[in-house]
Amino acid sequence: AAVAGSFSSVVATRLPTAVRASAPVAQVAGRPFVIDASAFALAERPAVRRALVGASLDAFRIAIGIAAALAAFSGLLSLLGLSNRQRPVRAEECAGGALVGASVDSAVEPVGAV
Repeated sequence: AAVAGSFSSVVATRLPTAVRASAPVAQVAGRPFVIDASAFALAERPAVRRALVGASLDAFRIAIGIAAALAAFSGLLSLLGLSNRQRPVRAEECAGGALVGASVDSAVEPVGAV
């Protein structure tokens, strides 16, 4: 949502004033990363294409920034030690091994308990 919102606002500000009032602007502003200016008049297409390329590049940079922030955040969580803790599993309680079923400890709760 942040990428699409950024794209549409940047497209609206970068387009020439004469083009902003035309009908295809709403259609183009709702499609991030699409740089098709064929719906505009021939004389307007170069300016519209420049605006769409610039807006797409800005939206891509925002998406990469969000991805980097999420990766850094998950790295910090890992650094703090938030993880799935391993618990000891007693394999000798399971008569046939992994192919037959789980041990008596079966995730700490009895099988019939709900």
